[in-house]
Amino acid sequence: NLGCQDIDWINASNTNSIALVKCGDCGFAEKAQFAEKYRVKGFLIYNDGIAPDRFQAYQNVRGTMNGTIPGYFLSYSLGMKFINAASNINTNISIIMNSDVYDAQGIANICADTPTGDKTKTIIVGSHSDGVLDGSGINDN
Repeated sequence: NLGCQDIDWINASNTNSIALVKCGDCGFAEKAQFAEKYRVKGFLIYNDGIAPDRFQAYQNVRGTMNGTIPGYFLSYSLGMKFINAASNINTNISIIMNSDVYDAQGIANICADTPTGDKTKTIIVGSHSDGVLDGSGINDN
């Protein structure tokens, strides 16, 4: 499931379990907050595979959350392998998650326009202009 609503987590067993959720419908931080709320030991977000660029694992995703559990991004194919294994009652899945903590790194974007230019045309450097519903796009990651 997507891990974006309480109903997605009701059946989550929090005893030494790691949640597997699909990318989409809400942001990564919201998924992490639900994982913490339902006291799982870690969470894995796998890409959704709905477009050619949505099969690989997300990389270089940054944000501020002050989370207490590890989370990892998986490719679509690895996520599906875990789903298929978890659906097989003859299979027992074990995952070992190791994490390193680093100091936060600064991220900067440059937006430029001219005093007399067209206010609807802005140059954006170091970012992308698509976004999530809750953000302006240039700061969603």
